[in-house]
Amino acid sequence: MPENEMFWIEKRFGLTHVAFRARHRLGILPTIAVHLGFGISFLSSMARWTESENKITDIWLIPNSQAQSQLDNFLRKVRKARSLEIRNSQAPLDYSSLTQLKNLKHLSIQGKIAKDLDLTTLSKLQSFSGSNSSISHVHGLSNLRHLCVVNAYDASSVWLKTLPLVLKTLTLYGKFPINLEISKFQELHRLNFARSRQLDFTSLKSKSGSLKVLGIRDIKVIRGINLIPVLFPNLEEIRVCALEEGLVSDLQKLYNNKCTMVEWKDF
Repeated sequence: MPENEMFWIEKRFGLTHVAFRARHRLGILPTIAVHLGFGISFLSSMARWTESENKITDIWLIPNSQAQSQLDNFLRKVRKARSLEIRNSQAPLDYSSLTQLKNLKHLSIQGKIAKDLDLTTLSKLQSFSGSNSSISHVHGLSNLRHLCVVNAYDASSVWLKTLPLVLKTLTLYGKFPINLEISKFQELHRLNFARSRQLDFTSLKSKSGSLKVLGIRDIKVIRGINLIPVLFPNLEEIRVCALEEGLVSDLQKLYNNKCTMVEWKDF
């Protein structure tokens, strides 16, 4: 049964967001929320329905063009937003209207990106997240001198090379990129791997002397685990979650209490 709320308050990126549903007529509410200093979450919808006595009586899909129009209209209302998350799990959309939101410091796109998206104009951007392999359509990140946090799903090593050198935190979800080169990120402090069947440290092409924190979450198989001290010689902390006991034990033996092992909670 779908929820009926038009909007609600939630925490995203450590900030207070107002979340809006696309299926409601929102009027100027998103603009007011931005004016009051809130971050914005937008839940796209490809369906419409009617309800009677808390029961769905009819449901139908809307065309992609209508969903695109809803997104573009919403983005026009929140042009001065500093923090924005778009949740769209139903259809690939064109996100080029985002380039007008030049105050953005935090941006998350949960869904498929249909066309190339150049974010060069978002010069204030500090964090960027993409939850789909179509993140490869995103360009223009290399010159964003404030972008220090990136969360990416199924990102290729080629795409990762386009990230700015000032990167401090990198979280990789899904498939492990082949020949990942991290030495270029000389300020990289934290590297996380999550939600993947296999993590292969033998595929890393270079080591990182700046890395202090390594996060490993929900990984089934780890190859080259003995290479971790070589690849990250100055590692101080390993954060783990949803790992088999054998893997956790191997990590503990590897460092013999010379590196702190903690539970990864801030997913």
